[in-house]
Amino acid sequence: MGIWGWDEIEDGVTLKGFVADSPFVASDADWNFNVIPARGFRHLLANPSDNRNGSGLIECEIEPPQHLKNLGLDVRSNSVADQLLGSPKGKWVTVTGTWSVDRSHTVAGETADFGGSSALGKTEIHPITSVLVEHPPAKDNSSRAIEFLVFSDDSDDFPAKVPHSHEIRVGSFSVPIPPGTNFTMVSELNQANSKTVSAEDTARFRTETFQVVSGRPEDKQGFYRANIKLPGFTLLTFLLSRGSDPTKGIREMMHRAQTTSLRALFQRLDAAALAPLPCASLLGQMAGLQGQIASLAQQLKALQKDGVKPKHDPAFKDLQNEMQDLLHKLGALGTQANTLGCFDDS
Repeated sequence: MGIWGWDEIEDGVTLKGFVADSPFVASDADWNFNVIPARGFRHLLANPSDNRNGSGLIECEIEPPQHLKNLGLDVRSNSVADQLLGSPKGKWVTVTGTWSVDRSHTVAGETADFGGSSALGKTEIHPITSVLVEHPPAKDNSSRAIEFLVFSDDSDDFPAKVPHSHEIRVGSFSVPIPPGTNFTMVSELNQANSKTVSAEDTARFRTETFQVVSGRPEDKQGFYRANIKLPGFTLLTFLLSRGSDPTKGIREMMHRAQTTSLRALFQRLDAAALAPLPCASLLGQMAGLQGQIASLAQQLKALQKDGVKPKHDPAFKDLQNEMQDLLHKLGALGTQANTLGCFDDS
């Protein structure tokens, strides 16, 4: 809960990376999940005062339209949030929304004191406009699945206003697929104002573009979710979908992915963001710590009431101490990784 509000840094910002934890619903009905930012997106960890989220995570938040309960969806349930978001833990996601400073929670993972602080506040994507969840292709590369969601935030704007709440938002994505193929709409929950799908063909691939205009929650709109089945990758569509230059080849990418198999490479949706090989072990250890930190953060939030820390709760204090220990270990590994050049934008 953001008692002291948020300072908007920039709207329409995109974050890519792996989701560190299962989504959970906070006491203010926000859906929350944490993303480990990929190389090229780590600058989003730093607030305008150049203080960085100590956890190495970026929390992503949205309050979905509460009218979805009229469809039998308990949007305040952790399991429903997880299901609608495509069970994203460990998945590669593209999140677009408002890059904000949370004045109520510090970069050190603490609840801010009276008044909050923009200089010490952690960064997050809040509110989310859209989420694209990508699943690795089938083992035989015959197909792959994605989930795409678009939101208009339905916050009560109390005790602080959420940036862009109740506004009409536009979410979109484009995906290359082999020529002559099509996507399959497996399921769709369309509570949006409008949706358009267009295709552009070349001799070597087809590009499908989806655009959704959210509408507003007060108009019984503001939510869109699609589960889409795509054809498997070709080498070209894989490189294009990862944002890689097809003319530069894949030898270095396969070296960093530690594979000589194209099908194994296609499982690495983070292939274009892989760090130099000596960094793999360090970054793996860091990812493990970040998962533990995300879990502890959920437990700490659960023990707070309306964002206020309990004063005399030994369990809360023990969790705080454990959090500080993990943050210290993470910081030490981060220093080593930075020395090796594992971060291109840190």
